Amino acid sequence: MELAKGIVIAVLTGLVTWLLTRRKNNAEINKMEGETTETAVTIWREMAHDFKAELTELKRLVDELKSENEQLKKIVAELKTENLNLKKEIEILSKKSNY
Repeated sequence: MELAKGIVIAVLTGLVTWLLTRRKNNAEINKMEGETTETAVTIWREMAHDFKAELTELKRLVDELKSENEQLKKIVAELKTENLNLKKEIEILSKKSNY
């Protein structure tokens, strides 16, 4: 009888300890998951902020390059016209010198 009582008390004590420990472990796991999630969110926000800044800089650079490209296109068009005029002038001079 005493032995059975001891076994029952030991089993109940073990069961209560297991339940309490399980609760504590689950609470700690939930806390760690929350902290991990917060850390991940913080990292993602920082990355998003950095990407946004980089995107803004790249957009500015693209606008600058577009403007420069347009200026260069105008210069090329002017040079083509000048080249064509010079070719015509050379032709005229060549014809005059042949006579």
